[in-house]
This record gives sequence, C-alpha cells and structure tokens, in this order.
Amino acid sequence: SKRSQMIMDPVVMIVQTVDAYSDHKDYAHKLEHLMGMKASDIGAKGIIGVSVHADLPEVCRVLGENHLKKVPVLEDGVIVGVINRSDITHFSMEKYLEERGA
Repeated sequence: SKRSQMIMDPVVMIVQTVDAYSDHKDYAHKLEHLMGMKASDIGAKGIIGVSVHADLPEVCRVLGENHLKKVPVLEDGVIVGVINRSDITHFSMEKYLEERGA
C-alpha cells in the first residue's frame, strides 16, 4: 500500500543481505538475525482495515485506493477476518445470478 513505506519484501531483505555480506559466515549470521525478527519489527504501524459494519462500496474504496488485494476486517480495533477481491466478486456474482433466477 502506498501508506506503508516501512514494509519490505522478505525476498528483497535476503537479497540485500547476500549483496552486503559476501562472506558466508556473515551472511548466515545476518539471515539468522532476520529470521528471528518479529513481524512488528518489520511491518508498518497503523494498519489499513475496514470496520465489520462497512458496506461493500466502502470496502471496494479501501481496496482500490490503497492498491490492495485483501484487507483486514476490524471490530473495536481487533482483526476478526479478512476480505479480498475474490470474495467480493464471488458475492456479487451470486447476487446477480439470484436476481436472474439462475
């Protein structure tokens, strides 16, 4: 997402580690350090999410504006689920077919 500048792809972290440490002992040490990190050390603070009470247009807006494929669903700041684009597509097609009597 455009708001999460702090997130780094794990593969990129490992490749940068290989480039920075040509000595295998240093590489193994750095890789061990990376693998021991908590997600909170790497990930962005302030997650992008939608309320359990959000309507479908709001969910689509959040997904689209933030270039996301899925988004956490929050209730009182706690993640209670995840909704993704395929969930929306599936739901929309079911409703469309129901209305058509198919």
